Amino acid sequence: MLKNRVIAIILLVGLYLMFSHVAESYVGFYVALFIINPIAFLIGGLLYGKVQGFDWLILGLVIVLFIPVSLYLFAGWGIISFAGIYAVIMGLGMVIGNKFLKKKEV
Repeated sequence: MLKNRVIAIILLVGLYLMFSHVAESYVGFYVALFIINPIAFLIGGLLYGKVQGFDWLILGLVIVLFIPVSLYLFAGWGIISFAGIYAVIMGLGMVIGNKFLKKKEV
């Protein structure tokens, strides 16, 4: 269980680091904010939900790890609402992955 959380945390940090580099251009910022990040969090939630199930700690880390990115890119709190949106998308992916993608044991 701890191993899966550590892998998920490393992937979250990597995604946020990539986002901060892509977001340096105007077009790249909006593409990453509205398209790439939600798809990445949905896929990550599906995979994590399939392997580990629903985990509140990972959803909290999605929000907490986005705060430095938000402060770095904007020097303010204006974009922080997207952290909640990404957490909801990842939570939805976890629920779907847990309920529908797990193999039924007979």
